Amino acid sequence: MASLKQWTMVALALFCLVGGLITIWLPIPTGLPLLALGLFLLIAYSSASRKWIRRLRKVWPFVDHQMVWIEGRVGKSVGRVLKTTRPLLHRKKTSNCSRG
Repeated sequence: MASLKQWTMVALALFCLVGGLITIWLPIPTGLPLLALGLFLLIAYSSASRKWIRRLRKVWPFVDHQMVWIEGRVGKSVGRVLKTTRPLLHRKKTSNCSRG
């Protein structure tokens, strides 16, 4: 059963995504940060979203390469959350490479 905190965070994530979509074309740069925050919160608090993004990364390698690029450039905690959406095949490749 989902907790109240989880439901609140998913609702906040959806609010950020909708707000980001509405304001992305405005000259004030609020759209992209809101979209990024909403995506991060969805990944962190929704297992269904993690599965959907993992599937998206598996089907479209371009998206996967961009997410790997982002994972390396954000903070450790954000990168750790984004790495949970890596497709299984990609996780095996990177873990074998890091062992030497």
